[in-house]
Amino acid sequence: MLRYFFLIIALTLVSVLTSLILTSAIAAPPTDVLRIAIASSDAEGNPATRCISKDQAASGDAQSYIDHLQSRFREQIILCLTDDHAMSADLLAKGEADIAWVSADGFASIKEDARPFMTLRPHDGIGRVEAVIFSNAKGSIDSINGLANQTIGLLGQPPLPLNKDLVKRVLVEQGQLPLEEMSFTSFKTMPEIADAVRTGDIMAGAVEVTAWARYCHLLDPAPTRCADLQVLARAYPRADEAMVISDRLPKEYLYRMLSVHSMMHFEAPLAFEWISRGTGKEFEPTEASAFSIKTGTGY
Repeated sequence: MLRYFFLIIALTLVSVLTSLILTSAIAAPPTDVLRIAIASSDAEGNPATRCISKDQAASGDAQSYIDHLQSRFREQIILCLTDDHAMSADLLAKGEADIAWVSADGFASIKEDARPFMTLRPHDGIGRVEAVIFSNAKGSIDSINGLANQTIGLLGQPPLPLNKDLVKRVLVEQGQLPLEEMSFTSFKTMPEIADAVRTGDIMAGAVEVTAWARYCHLLDPAPTRCADLQVLARAYPRADEAMVISDRLPKEYLYRMLSVHSMMHFEAPLAFEWISRGTGKEFEPTEASAFSIKTGTGY
């Protein structure tokens, strides 16, 4: 019996050691450098992409960015400065960059090999907020395309502010309708929009998802307040640009990049100013489908 006991102990130790070795192998960095491709004015006048370390960076802000990342990563941080987003995407596609800031158009060439994970919240907006577009369940409108030449209600007053341009963009993307074919009117509260849809004063409402959820009491066990309203679409606007990460990297790098960048506007403002090009307030996590036009009706 004692022999079997020691055998079990030995097998358990082998199992634990194997697990630790495998975990270490998975978590180990794939290389001793982390290459980030960024379109930057620092690259102007150079015939080819410049992949630089901190000591080679001409801009003090670029040095601050490398410094900030270097303090959080084991790998040496290398910036590959490019003339445009398409070139950055091309570097990632060739395996010459691990992470890149790209546009929606540039992402098409790498969508099988990378995923978006971070966008930039603009100075004058509320970010990529999910919108809910709804109509009267007993009315004649049962799709986004039915809103051509119809009036749509928007929430335009606090405490539930809504970026109207953002919601209009969702409407265009989801219904493929030009804005000229839709008219808009603003309401102060969500109940006013819902009642106007019910009475037929407007054909649909377009609000941020939190306004819809609160009004419809969606957290109730069996919500019925909006039973007479139908959701035509719920969707995020398509991202114009995003930081993407190669599928070659372990997920650890995605989470660490998010962690470093989410507080960068507080912790390292010079670095944030450089990487954001002065065009936004803060970085926000984003879904893998940020560059896709997708919809759902599940609310």
